[in-house]
Amino acid sequence: MLAITYVSSALTLIAFIVAIAARVQRNQTLGTERRIRLAPVADRAALVERTLEFFSIDTAALTPEQCYNLAIRQIDARAARFRTISWLVFALAIVTAAIAIYSGTSRAAESGPTVATGALHLERVTPDGIRIARMQWREFTVRVADVKGHPVSGIKIVWQTPQGGPKVYVTETDNTGICAATNLYTFNNAGVYTQLATVAAPDTPIGFSTADNVQTLGPSITFNFLMQ
Repeated sequence: MLAITYVSSALTLIAFIVAIAARVQRNQTLGTERRIRLAPVADRAALVERTLEFFSIDTAALTPEQCYNLAIRQIDARAARFRTISWLVFALAIVTAAIAIYSGTSRAAESGPTVATGALHLERVTPDGIRIARMQWREFTVRVADVKGHPVSGIKIVWQTPQGGPKVYVTETDNTGICAATNLYTFNNAGVYTQLATVAAPDTPIGFSTADNVQTLGPSITFNFLMQ
């Protein structure tokens, strides 16, 4: 999805540039027509001749009036083509811009909510509301990024399943800013339970501990899961 965003953004830029270029060409073509129409009769023949040479038209058998009318028709047709091109390309730019916006919105929705902890952002990767069979385990994943969206490695994350008890588990983000852990407790009773992920202090040891022995920094990401 991210690749689509980049491609769409590039196509949008190119489309806008092409549309502007087509518009400029059309204005220049119409300017030539105005100069021919407004030119004195004595100077008009030279302008018409240059215009027809541009269109590679043999005027040897044509009268001056025929040359004039032919030049005006060729200019009008060229201007119409540039107008059509500019509108088509502009429409393409609108479509690609819409794709880029939709892709960015979808990516944000897929990643789930983000909580800020100073210069860090903790993002939910695993979707909310997953289902886990009773007395079984599932892995939950979060991502840590800086304010520019770049992944941050070496950040301690403390995991907790509070309905089960005080036990917590501390992990560390990898080079992609990702870390994961399973639910710390499993349950025999069906129902909705929660898994919490919170940034921990840098000096927190990796491994199992209890909630009162771990210093957390900032709000938690909450995963609701259905045990059934």
